[in-house]
Amino acid sequence: MSDSARVRAVVPLGLAQTLAYLAPVALVWFGMDRNMVDANNIPLTVKVSFFIGAVLSVVTIFYSILSVRELPLTPQQVAEIQEKKRSGGFLRDIWVAIREMPSTMRQLWWMSLFQWFGFMCYWIYVHHAIARGLFDTSDPNTDGFRSAGLVNGENGAFYNFVAFLSAIAMIPLERRYGAKVLHAACLIAGGV
Repeated sequence: MSDSARVRAVVPLGLAQTLAYLAPVALVWFGMDRNMVDANNIPLTVKVSFFIGAVLSVVTIFYSILSVRELPLTPQQVAEIQEKKRSGGFLRDIWVAIREMPSTMRQLWWMSLFQWFGFMCYWIYVHHAIARGLFDTSDPNTDGFRSAGLVNGENGAFYNFVAFLSAIAMIPLERRYGAKVLHAACLIAGGV
């Protein structure tokens, strides 16, 4: 993949993630009341943001389906697929896929397990931590709690913006040092 193709792949994803985090904040900037909630105490800014995100997801998926054509399979590829067809059932197919997993994926799954566990803990507790730390509240019915949600959005937008700029900056480093060395350096930096 060329460097320009990599940038074209990274920028829309990074920008979309950044804007997704900023959506509730932007709605407040444009005049929506951050304290307006539904019967379940969910802020209207969150509901509108999810609706906008859902519409954009569906539109971009359909755009991709209609504009990107799949490359046709060669007869050899078709034969390989037909040869690998399983008839042992869903769970057996999963077991076979795990057993035949490439060695690189086997090495990375441990890292992914702990990394995604950490992400889940962060996503579950960050809003509450901000509410307690900055606004001295744990009550979801307060203005401070909803303000913590907006601060969380700003923080998420910032780290996603930095991440996608870093991904672009890493393109020449990957070309020079290779993906394996760069990945290891990023994991070490993240661990530190």
